[in-house]
Amino acid sequence: MTVFQAKSLAKINLFLHIMGKRKDGYHELDSLVAFTNDVYDIINVELSDQYQLVINGPFANQLATNENIITRTVNLLSQKYHKPPLAKISLTKNLPIASGIGGGSSNAATVIKLLCELWNLSIPNAELISICKVIGADVPMFTVNQALYFNGIGEILTPVKEFPSIYAILINPGIFISTPEIFKMGLEEYYKSQIYHQYSFDNQTLISFLKQTQNDLYFNSLQLAPSLSNIVNTLAGFEGCELSRMSGSGSTCFGLFTNIQQAETALKSLQVMFPNYWIKLTTLK
Repeated sequence: MTVFQAKSLAKINLFLHIMGKRKDGYHELDSLVAFTNDVYDIINVELSDQYQLVINGPFANQLATNENIITRTVNLLSQKYHKPPLAKISLTKNLPIASGIGGGSSNAATVIKLLCELWNLSIPNAELISICKVIGADVPMFTVNQALYFNGIGEILTPVKEFPSIYAILINPGIFISTPEIFKMGLEEYYKSQIYHQYSFDNQTLISFLKQTQNDLYFNSLQLAPSLSNIVNTLAGFEGCELSRMSGSGSTCFGLFTNIQQAETALKSLQVMFPNYWIKLTTLK
């Protein structure tokens, strides 16, 4: 029996600006997003006589198998394209839950891709984006999986032409942060105009560009998880760390490095300092 497999990548919001609030209650966003080369969940899909979702991996116990974004995605695709949901989906959950790196949204986009292979569906890109938007605002970007800007509520995607393989240390302290709660706390004081978008970067131009930006959700997130400031500041203190910041609404923070030796030295120190935290070194794309 054929098994279709794909990596479900994490994303990092290198910056995240809030542009304002729309009449429908959603916020207009402006963000540069990069994706991890070697930090990901793994998803297998194969034919089955009934729908099954099997979850394993280090964060498996934090997910429900009966009601989650993967099951909703399968049901949506099954109903829309009149395909019985006869699939066994196996998820190896390596990415922490509710952590600002888009694990669930990435899983949804990856499942759509694999079901298209399993069910022999050919979906035009515009239609694919529309389906992803129904599932969640962050889902469309995971159909691209290369550095991009997103605008609107996340559905307007513009790929970056050249992006460096910069090193990133990711740290998650295991704190759950509710994104809706962060937005409900109010963000009016951070509203700003869209900045000039640059589409070709090397390491130094990327760092220079990012230093003109910030994550507008950071200060609200700190009210729920004050310890995040310690992580960001600790990262910033390592030799070679060019920039440290929080991704999305948290609680994953990251530090960017251009030198692999300095990144590896920082990684070893962080693993000693925070032995119970999820810590990974990766490159971005």
